[in-house]
This record gives sequence, structure tokens and C-alpha cells, in this order.
Amino acid sequence: SWGHTLASAALTAFIVQALTGAILALYYKPSAAIDPITGKPVAYSSIEMITDELTLGWLVRGMHRWGASVFIILMFFHMARVFLFGAYKYPRELNWIVGVLLLALGMLEGFTGYLLPWDQTSYWATVVGININATAPFLGPFIAQFLQGGAAIGEDTLSKFYSLHMLLVPGAIIGLIILHLHLVIRLGVSPNPWTKEPDAEPPAGAGTSTAR
Repeated sequence: SWGHTLASAALTAFIVQALTGAILALYYKPSAAIDPITGKPVAYSSIEMITDELTLGWLVRGMHRWGASVFIILMFFHMARVFLFGAYKYPRELNWIVGVLLLALGMLEGFTGYLLPWDQTSYWATVVGININATAPFLGPFIAQFLQGGAAIGEDTLSKFYSLHMLLVPGAIIGLIILHLHLVIRLGVSPNPWTKEPDAEPPAGAGTSTAR
């Protein structure tokens, strides 16, 4: 059904994010220092250069900026479909957990990327986000201190968020996507709940049949 296309749509959105992000990384400068020429932070000036001067830079940045929201929305829809279809039940519990982790990492990717333009909106939104994390029990203050990288949000925070956004979080997402796809191939695709058909059989030699 059309509901089963949400997973591939989310994967396509992630690939677009990876490609546009790689292009932006070639020109973006993650520095909060003031540019002596423009009098603005270097990170903000590099964003202006990408948008206003780079050929089709406005298009690549727009695709990356709005594609982030599309990626999160598609993951929410996909998880809603899995929940409503009962595809989180045996034998797919592990795949459901992997999907939840993917959603959490996708939201973390969006949070770390929001600060990178280094304007007033992204700065104060990050202040609010870090303070919300600080209210979590036990690990909250440690997480907030780790994300902030110092007594206040500054150069260290921007560098840390850029590293998380460009390297660590995407790497973890790619690893979980590979595991997610492996489990889908091994266990087969769940049927629509309104049909009487059994679960799709996995390919020969991929594991035991999950038909019920």
C-alpha cells in the first residue's frame, strides 16, 4: 500500500540531506569570530555568501533547510504507520527500537544543525534547548554542560555542534539505517492489518519464515 512507501521516502529525504549537507560543508565556516571585513560572525557571513553569491547556493541551502523538516515528518508518519499496522510486535520488536533510535537521532541532527547559521534566532533557540535538557533527571546537567561546552554558548559550542551535525550523528544514523534495512530484509514486510494475507516471506536463506 501507499503507507509502505513512507520508509523509502524517509530514506530518500536522508540521502538528499546528506548530499546537500556535503556541498554546504565545502563553503561553511564554523567560527563565531567576527569577520573584520563584514563585521559579522564568520559563520553567519559564510551562510550569507552561500545564499547570495554561490551559484545555486540558495537552492542547495533551501533544500537542506526545509528537507530537514521533511525528513522528520516522514519518519513520524512512517512510525505512525508501523504502530497502526501493528508491525512493532513479534518478531519485529528490535526493528521498532532501531526506528525509535533513528527518530531520536534525526531530531538531534536537526537540533545541532539549527545553531550553525549563528544568528539571533538559532542562538536563543539553542539556549532554550540546552536549558530544557538541563532539567532532565540525573544526566540532564551533564548533557547540558557537554552540549554547551563551557560557561556560556560560544565558539566551543558551535564547533561541538558542527562536529556532531557533520560526523557523529550522521554516522550513527547510517549505521542504524543499515541495521534497519537488514532486519526488514530478514523478517519480511508486514501486511496491511485489513488483509488476511500472512506476512511477506523473507528471501530464501535469509532466516526462518515469519508467516503466522
